[in-house]
Amino acid sequence: MDSEIILGRMKKHLRESSTDLASTSSTQSSEFYQSQQFLDSELEKIFQKMPLPVGHSAQLEKPGDYITRCDFGLPLIILRNREGALEVFANQCRHRGSKLVTETTGHFQSISCPYHGWTYDLKGQLVGAPHRECFEHLNSGQINLLKYSVAEINGLIWMKYQPQASSLSGFSDEIRGHLGELALDIAQFKLQDLKCLETEEKEVKANWKILIEGFLEGYHIPVGHRKTFGPAVIPYTFLHDPIGLHSRSAYPLRKILPLIEKSAPVEQMISGVSFVYHIFPNVIIAVEPYQFSFVQLVPIEVDRTLSRTITIANLRSLQYPEKFQMEREHLKKGLQEDYSIGESIQSNLKSGRKFSLEFGLMEGMITHFHRAIGSII
Repeated sequence: MDSEIILGRMKKHLRESSTDLASTSSTQSSEFYQSQQFLDSELEKIFQKMPLPVGHSAQLEKPGDYITRCDFGLPLIILRNREGALEVFANQCRHRGSKLVTETTGHFQSISCPYHGWTYDLKGQLVGAPHRECFEHLNSGQINLLKYSVAEINGLIWMKYQPQASSLSGFSDEIRGHLGELALDIAQFKLQDLKCLETEEKEVKANWKILIEGFLEGYHIPVGHRKTFGPAVIPYTFLHDPIGLHSRSAYPLRKILPLIEKSAPVEQMISGVSFVYHIFPNVIIAVEPYQFSFVQLVPIEVDRTLSRTITIANLRSLQYPEKFQMEREHLKKGLQEDYSIGESIQSNLKSGRKFSLEFGLMEGMITHFHRAIGSII
């Protein structure tokens, strides 16, 4: 991301009271958000095959720290081993299939099954089993936890929801290939230097794509967020850039106007811009003046989605607790506003009447998102 170019485009829009527009509008069938067959194809061809960001490095600060996931019905343990590298294992004992850990986060010295006490080290190797001599085929090194590909790049934890099939370097290359030019933007934010402050999960009664779409356009901000984001954002003066399968949107905050008037330095002026990145398929990173929000939207069913929001920030931001907290509350309320609208859309789709949804020139990143899905399925 070239900040000077971003600011130059934004100043032009502000002078001309204009905004980025797509070259064409589009429509989408209501079945796009209701079809079980379509969701099955998404799970098979997108979510099970692509590298996906699943968290932030600071969630696993020390060796032995772990988090658990059960996305797509697959119970997993994500941990940092004693050498500081990440591991992802099936949360399933190799003895009788018991879940190894039920807590969502914690710290391991070793991994011990609560059923019979089989024990694994932090690399997933079986290191102990009571009365091991009773198992004729239990040779050392042959029965270990099932592993999945995982990598840590620029502060984000990435994994693939298939058993490990590539080396760490091979998987890292796959992630960089998936990100393309977007990797340069993410690297600039130095997310690896930030702290994880909060993780929130909630279920939303809407298709995952409806919820993603709410992040991809600013057309709704003046009305849909009139008491939260709306007053802080200059309306209908937005930048939208497709980047491979992904996208970047930039929204000028009203605080940028005096900065432009006094020709403030670029690094100061860019703080008056809010950025929203979409990492295809299902992750949003919102960049605000005092914090970053990592939002993961995981399909549960056609009309149910798990929203997982991780708040990350640097220690400097915490020196302004009132501003940080006010911004955080606005983000939470704004997210709930989007989710409530998403649930109302999904509820209307259940009427059984088939119809087309309309996407205008200010909603071009949604059209881009739909085309990205269509190019894969």
